[in-house]
Amino acid sequence: LRTDPVTIEVKPLPLPHPAEYSGIVASQLKLISQVDRDNVPRGDAIGFKVLLTADGFLKGFGELPIPVTAGTQIHDAGESFQTQVENNKLTGKIVVEKVIVPQNDGPLHIAPVELVWFDTTAGRFRTARTADWDLIVTPSDLPQAGGDESGFLRNEIARLGEDLAFIHQVPSSLSRRNGPLTGGALWWALLVLPVLLLGGYRYYLEKLAAESRD
Repeated sequence: LRTDPVTIEVKPLPLPHPAEYSGIVASQLKLISQVDRDNVPRGDAIGFKVLLTADGFLKGFGELPIPVTAGTQIHDAGESFQTQVENNKLTGKIVVEKVIVPQNDGPLHIAPVELVWFDTTAGRFRTARTADWDLIVTPSDLPQAGGDESGFLRNEIARLGEDLAFIHQVPSSLSRRNGPLTGGALWWALLVLPVLLLGGYRYYLEKLAAESRD
């Protein structure tokens, strides 16, 4: 059995390609971002999520260009990829989660995420852009970035303090766990008891023998 051949015409993309081109070719693309709060104490974590949806194959897509905000630390929190068929089209969805930790008080601006893709409907390169976010970082008792020269953070010291055990003097009535096994009453009892049992059994046998002779 043989199926009929399928001929596909592959059209070249128009030149020149933008330097930031992501390699995504789709007729529909949606790019949004979310934050879990707009007011945060300095040193606390901000949840930042970016969702990319396109009617194309996104499994080979590299990485979303998440901008680095000055005065913050950014950490990876998770990434997921899903593919499904909708309206006879293959749809891919990528979710990237980050944790942003602000280091300074005051206003914090999170720049938008930008993604250059090729729109097959319009026949040109387009740039998808998420909304930018303006947050307020309030003061906290955590140390300023670069202000703690000891190498320890206050919250780390507090956490260690919860794990410390109080030290008490050992009562004099307690004996050493690793003390010698010899010299105690139990040791002498175990040592003498077999001899006494053997002596009693020997006496019992001699008594039976004497009764037999009589």
